[in-house]
Amino acid sequence: MNPTPITVALALLCACATAEPRPDERPAVAGPEPTTARPERPETAEAAPTEVPLHDPVVCAGDEELTLEGVTIDNPDGPGVQARGECRVSIVDSEVRGSTHGVDAGDAARVVLERSRVSGGVGAVVSSGRAHVVFDDTEAPGEVRLGGPSEGDSDG
Repeated sequence: MNPTPITVALALLCACATAEPRPDERPAVAGPEPTTARPERPETAEAAPTEVPLHDPVVCAGDEELTLEGVTIDNPDGPGVQARGECRVSIVDSEVRGSTHGVDAGDAARVVLERSRVSGGVGAVVSSGRAHVVFDDTEAPGEVRLGGPSEGDSDG
């Protein structure tokens, strides 16, 4: 009976595994060198840049602080970002779209839009109450309806 290639390979493997190393040889270490695992995202409230659009709204409420940087948000069922209470949201180098508004700010929320693009099916931004919206080098095509204070430049 002739040995099959698998039988030969297994026999060679077993022979190699049980062979004694020669005194002048260092035993080889199999596998990659050990590495230190590092978390891929910082342990802060900042969102890591993403290529895949987020299809749920980003909601900030109460006294939360949130920074979104380098993200795309595309909510087909409402605003892209909703800010309420006294929350603080910074949106930097991002694109925010919603079926109603890109950003919906109310109560005493503060939203800072920096080098971003914000749009929505009804309007780009809507704010009410004492919400404060800041535009810094941000494109906001469509209606921008501000019921609270706002400042800065918008390319709308």
